[in-house]
Amino acid sequence: MKHLKIQAAGWAVLSVILLGAPAMAEDSADKRTVAELQTAAQGGDITATRALGILYYEGKAVTADYPKAFAFFKTGADKGDARSQYYLGLMYSNGEGVPKDDKTAFAWALKAAQQGDSKGQNLLGYFYRYGEGVEKDEAKGLEWLRKAAEQGLGNAQETLGYLYLVGESGLTKDEKQAFEWYKKAADGGDDSARRQVAFMLLTGKGTVKDTKAGLDRLKENAREKSTGVTSLGLVYLNGIGVPADYGKALTYLTQAANEGDAYGQYKLGAMYENAMGVKQNRIEAMKWYLLAAAQDDDDAIAALDFIGKQMSGGDKTKAKALAKAFKPVPHTAPAT
Repeated sequence: MKHLKIQAAGWAVLSVILLGAPAMAEDSADKRTVAELQTAAQGGDITATRALGILYYEGKAVTADYPKAFAFFKTGADKGDARSQYYLGLMYSNGEGVPKDDKTAFAWALKAAQQGDSKGQNLLGYFYRYGEGVEKDEAKGLEWLRKAAEQGLGNAQETLGYLYLVGESGLTKDEKQAFEWYKKAADGGDDSARRQVAFMLLTGKGTVKDTKAGLDRLKENAREKSTGVTSLGLVYLNGIGVPADYGKALTYLTQAANEGDAYGQYKLGAMYENAMGVKQNRIEAMKWYLLAAAQDDDDAIAALDFIGKQMSGGDKTKAKALAKAFKPVPHTAPAT
């Protein structure tokens, strides 16, 4: 799944909690086969043209190919398809399949937003808030972000919640408003917003503290995804709304790490490095840092630089061998 540059996989601080930054939701997949889409696109079907662009952009059913995706989106955008215009804005902004060009990215996002496309509005709001391709204007940025949020775009709702939570982009800090927007995103199925709502329930930020409701939400998420298992591990590691319990944290983070969750791998490595509920083992720590770093986890990359200075060449070789031999296991619901 592709992310806005400002919303790349990472974690922002809420009290003592580490929370995932919001990511752009994927578009619904067209049910037609690639061959059927190609035939329809050749006949001038713009929805098929856009669907092919999304397949090549996301690498679904076909090998990811940004230049091909760009060509399909350009065809649709030139014919006025708003969602294709949004994708062109995103690709120009990220330099995907085309040289990075912020002004052109802004122009395409504006076209999509003016047609009422929620993702285009969200992207345009970002450009205004951070002054990319246009003079910085936080008020206009919030206006477009709010339009997207009011249309029900989970990513925009979550971003608005975050801005209220920390009091950025001209907004006064308001935890109640933050909780309301996060909950709207969560109720719409946004995965990271579901976890954020759980954390806020556990800490009583913006809402009445409800430990049981918060844990229940996290457990439900953990049954579905490895990121949810990592979140449960963080709760017990940091004592968020519950007493800290390194044993439970180790169990959850070990499961998440073995399932391939990058942040779970990083935090598990930190437990081994710092002897948190387990005997210190720098080889095991480096193994998990290496695996997380391979998934571009910034914290793990920084941790590798530090721990590497404390290890012998032989131990580092052992850690690298363990990381190379690692194979993730399928996700399963945690036992508790």
